[in-house]
Amino acid sequence: MNKKQEHIYDSKEYPTGTDFDAKSGILRIKSKKHNIEFKGQDLRDLATELTQAITLISSRPYKEYPAQVLIKDYRLADVVLTNESMNVFMFCSDNLSEARYLNDLRDKKFHKQDIPISSRCLNDWTHKQELLIDERGNIEKWYTFSKIDIAYIHILKACRDFGVSVRKLQKTKESLRVKLPGTDFSLLEIAYTCFDKTKNKDDIYLYMDMAGRCNIARIDDIILMAQEKMINKNFILNLTEVWNEI
Repeated sequence: MNKKQEHIYDSKEYPTGTDFDAKSGILRIKSKKHNIEFKGQDLRDLATELTQAITLISSRPYKEYPAQVLIKDYRLADVVLTNESMNVFMFCSDNLSEARYLNDLRDKKFHKQDIPISSRCLNDWTHKQELLIDERGNIEKWYTFSKIDIAYIHILKACRDFGVSVRKLQKTKESLRVKLPGTDFSLLEIAYTCFDKTKNKDDIYLYMDMAGRCNIARIDDIILMAQEKMINKNFILNLTEVWNEI
């Protein structure tokens, strides 16, 4: 397969039209930059790869990582995920399926000294602004936090440092708590697991729209959305940098 033909597999370039000449056996695929022809063995190779892709997609139940369902949730910002990102997020959801790992993320074994905000800020975010949920049951008890709680608080602090309003962050809170359909895993848990399991390999980004709804993405997704002019005054936060401080 020549270099021009390989462009058809590039997730950043979408076909704009196709034409198949039955007499000559030539398939022509047009994109914004290329007019590509497939015939003979190249056409057979393309058909084989498409068949394998369809088989793979059909064999994966949505609950493994239902990206297509998740990105359409009204509580989330709209994102476009590359195939590689879907693979990364599916890998992370597999890790969350391990009870020991998930329990470790949710175990409230940390205390006030482990979070990056003051007691006054903690109380304001909990009782006035409702960005945090008080799960103590008894206000006489000390606050305790899980790894996921601390990861979330670091996101809130970074966003506030950049001037994101409390009103928007209330939507962000809702987005990060969205559960993957058919699972008990939240979007925040998927994002943190990506950070935890792919350290020094990948950066994970928080992508926030003007309403404060958010989603997660990788750098390839951000580049793709920028090329498609889908990013307009959106707030993008590198979660890997934020969580490296934990």
